[in-house]
Amino acid sequence: MIRALLGVGAVTLLALWAVLDYYRLTASYNRDYQDVYRIGAHLERWEDVRSLAPGDAVVGYVSDMKHEDPAGAAAFLATQYALAPRLLVYVKPGRKVRWVVGAFSRPPDLEKIQAEHGLRLVRDFGDGRALFETRAR
Repeated sequence: MIRALLGVGAVTLLALWAVLDYYRLTASYNRDYQDVYRIGAHLERWEDVRSLAPGDAVVGYVSDMKHEDPAGAAAFLATQYALAPRLLVYVKPGRKVRWVVGAFSRPPDLEKIQAEHGLRLVRDFGDGRALFETRAR
């Protein structure tokens, strides 16, 4: 009986030690690697767009990055997070949105983008960001 209690006690102490060690390692990692995907930077980057588009808006998204590529998907999701609670959707034919944001990895040809998607440039923020409005058709 004593042996069984000592065995259970040893297992309990080892489990408690493992939990505390896991907590220590996790806390250390989170302290050393805060915001590795720079999501917080996207909140600042899109602040001026948030102030122009209403909070209940459905906002279109155009980019030179393909959404099938990991970098393009990450850029879309980071922009979606930064613009919340606005709903961010890809611009597609037939989809009606008033506001459209552009996120570009290289200097964009804004004239071409406006012509292709029936948009009017509201503001070019530089740094690969632009806000468009859908032209009345």
